[in-house]
Amino acid sequence: MEEWTQRGLELGEREPDAAYWAGPLLNNLGWACFDAGEQEHALELFEGALEARRRDPGNREAIAFAEAAVQTARDALD
Repeated sequence: MEEWTQRGLELGEREPDAAYWAGPLLNNLGWACFDAGEQEHALELFEGALEARRRDPGNREAIAFAEAAVQTARDALD
């Protein structure tokens, strides 16, 4: 899954129209890691997804979802 996510992220860097997908890709990989018990790695991925989502400030719902994922991972580490 990480390999395909990386491919998608690289495509987003090369193709501006695909840049949107960084948020969903990082989010999905983050949840896969979280479910596998890798909370620290999940937090890093969720933070990356949040950063990507904030590049589209008009999409408040996606930003809120990303913020919630970050908080969930932080709570799991406490």
